[in-house]
Amino acid sequence: MGNNYLITGYWGEPHVTAENDRGINAAIFGIGRFVLPVGEQFKAEYIGNNTIRMYDGKLMDNGAAAGIPAGEYIDLLIANAGQGMKRNDLIVFQYRQDASTLIESGTFVVVKGDETSGIASDPKLTHGDLLSNKATFDQMALYRVSISGANISTPVLLAEVKQRLTSTYVTATVE
Repeated sequence: MGNNYLITGYWGEPHVTAENDRGINAAIFGIGRFVLPVGEQFKAEYIGNNTIRMYDGKLMDNGAAAGIPAGEYIDLLIANAGQGMKRNDLIVFQYRQDASTLIESGTFVVVKGDETSGIASDPKLTHGDLLSNKATFDQMALYRVSISGANISTPVLLAEVKQRLTSTYVTATVE
């Protein structure tokens, strides 16, 4: 990088990194995992045949922006639990970085919980540090789906929906 620390200017070569974007996004929107108030905000519904349909929306996962394009949706399959068994599955945004190529990807997946005859608990998720640019895997919970045998519940939103930014600015003085 040399002595040029300008991020949003033309250098004559590619130079803006994911770390740059994540830091700026986290400063503007805040650090954390949340859904942005645009589009369908990942509205999810059970449409039958073990399928949860999740509609368009945008999210921030510690500065990493992701989303389903406007007007589109994805279908996710939920497996039945065994007879008399219960389970909680989580619908998550899953970030992954290939260790050898450093290529990053983000997908929406179902993380299957453990079956039990008692009270079902949520599966454990992995939370990586995307802001430090050291994470190779991270999961952000969006919904919980409870399963009892062949019965699948309506998805329950777990993610915070961030309200729109206000126009109030805080200024600081340097002495």
